[in-house]
Amino acid sequence: MKKISAFVLTTCLSFSLCAPAQAEGFFLGLGLGSGDADFDEPIFSSGDPFSFDNESNVLVGEFFLGYEFASDVFLELGVQGYDTFEIFSFGDLLDLDAVRAGVGYVFPGDSRFRIVAKAGLTFWDLKARESFVFNPGPEEVSSRDGADLFVEAGLEYRFNESVRAGLSLDYANLDFGSTTTVKLTVKFLP
Repeated sequence: MKKISAFVLTTCLSFSLCAPAQAEGFFLGLGLGSGDADFDEPIFSSGDPFSFDNESNVLVGEFFLGYEFASDVFLELGVQGYDTFEIFSFGDLLDLDAVRAGVGYVFPGDSRFRIVAKAGLTFWDLKARESFVFNPGPEEVSSRDGADLFVEAGLEYRFNESVRAGLSLDYANLDFGSTTTVKLTVKFLP
């Protein structure tokens, strides 16, 4: 029993000593990704369903800043935008902008990799425009806004003390439906 206890204690200590020490400080970052917005209800008065199920149709960009505490907890504030990429505007167009405030936790890994999870509130504004090609009548524009919850999880890689790159999956359950995003981020630490 003493050997097992000593082994467990030694293993736990070695993992905690190998984890990189986290320094407190501010960070700022940029993200770019692909996502989809699924609508549970009609956006336009015609009652036609409006959905972007093809992940290649929605481009997602973001800018964020935050503060990470030595306890591996961080606070983050950011701006995120979803925009459709359409050639000659043959399809419906989507513009979804959000201001996000979140709190997260970093699960330390080895000296280069770590797992990051966060949750928070997203204040969003949606503007949608019907296609002029497939709409026989006048072009219809719809606008909505609200505040809902989001969650995000990902993996970060540390290049050096000042630059980290990440890959994450983001999900928000909004009033009109949901958004799912896969994005690459770059985080700069002064």
